[in-house]
Amino acid sequence: MENQDLSFKVSEQTYEKIFQNSQYPSYIWKKEQDDMILIKYNKKVDPIKKNRMKNLKGVKATNFYSENPQIIKNLFLCVNTKVNFSKKIQYRYKSEDKIAFLIIFYNYISPDMVFVNIQDITTRTMAKKALKRSEIEKKLILDSISELIAFQDLNHNLIWVNKRAVESVESTSEDLVGRKCFKVWNELDHPCKGCPIEKAIKTGKREHNQIKDPFGQYWDIKAFPVRSESGKFIGVVEVTENITDRIKTEEALKSSEEKYKVLFHNTGTATSIIEEDTTILIVNNRFEELTGYNKREVEGKMSWIEFLVKEDLERIKQYHYNRRKDPTLAPKTYETSIKNKNGEVKHVILNVDMISGTTQSVASLTDITYQKMIQNELKESEEKFKLIAEQSLMGIMILQDDRFKYVNQQFINKSGYSQREIRNWGPGEFLKLIHPDYREFVKQQAQKKQKGDKDYITHYIFKAVRKNGEIYWEEIYSKPIKY
Repeated sequence: MENQDLSFKVSEQTYEKIFQNSQYPSYIWKKEQDDMILIKYNKKVDPIKKNRMKNLKGVKATNFYSENPQIIKNLFLCVNTKVNFSKKIQYRYKSEDKIAFLIIFYNYISPDMVFVNIQDITTRTMAKKALKRSEIEKKLILDSISELIAFQDLNHNLIWVNKRAVESVESTSEDLVGRKCFKVWNELDHPCKGCPIEKAIKTGKREHNQIKDPFGQYWDIKAFPVRSESGKFIGVVEVTENITDRIKTEEALKSSEEKYKVLFHNTGTATSIIEEDTTILIVNNRFEELTGYNKREVEGKMSWIEFLVKEDLERIKQYHYNRRKDPTLAPKTYETSIKNKNGEVKHVILNVDMISGTTQSVASLTDITYQKMIQNELKESEEKFKLIAEQSLMGIMILQDDRFKYVNQQFINKSGYSQREIRNWGPGEFLKLIHPDYREFVKQQAQKKQKGDKDYITHYIFKAVRKNGEIYWEEIYSKPIKY
């Protein structure tokens, strides 16, 4: 009997020690009539009670939990049903003016008591709420991104997808999760050729590739390996962007550039692109022919100033810089002269314009050296002709479109009209120099020669009329010329 009492005493002491040293506030409530009376509590209750009361023993539950009637109901529920349970509540501590999240365990003790153990789960609850809020924010961000984003395991099974990924196949996230990525997007039974996710799974490194799917769409795919906190490789995040429009634009641009290159290098005009600092960036084949320099000697090395003749240097340099301030400050087309590799002077018509959105200009050079030579020879020939014609004792005139283009001094002297008067005559007025009896004949002969007919008369005599009305006989020798 003494041993039993000792055993009971040891057991009671052990229980008391466990009860008092529990890390959570603990209470024992006893039912008395229509209330529950607090008969025992541990040390963890002291910080909670603060200055409410020095000794809680004997306090009624209806007073202690007056602001939390649900706790009172739960105490009676436990003692009456003799069932253990737990409840989560949001509890306000008036003494500290703070809200806590608690989980209260109600344990029935026969015959009429309830053991209450309270755990403060505020930190854990707030952490969960913060985590949930963070997850919501992350989802909102990921769903707002235009790229397709998916997290998949090492077997290509989809674990999570963003809104854009779901919309791309007109499905739901629930339907996509668990399915193979290559089955969802490409209707294949195996990973796509060149798939960077497949490569990332093998290498454990970030991978990137651009691939074309079976439907003709181009995709830019980046794969990012994901590891757990312990460093274990658990999956891959896939970030995919549809770049079909960009690829097609680039292809169209490339095609356009190829056409431009063909046109640029094969046009009949010598053409170059010039930088702001006067360096020649690119030249075409015709430029090489005109200047005698090959592209390797010119492109990126020579300044276009090196080609100009001294007389035009300052004028055209000024055009170059003015054009970059305001294109209207310099002419687009003008004549100048350049020197080729052998030092020969070439006369050219230069057409220059700015390339929109840049400080570069494109210059086209048309070689007019031959035309200039012909013009000079023609001018020299005309000067010789005029010298001979003006010294001639015969009247000389050139008729074109029924108007005099040239008359010499002897012709003026014969007609009595001045050079200015004759120059101002309209078509056909030259016939006033012809006597009416011969006017139609002379007119027909003049028209035949102007038209290039062959049945004309070269030499004939007719009556002429001077300005003063004097009639005289005139002998004419005439034939068509190129004028």
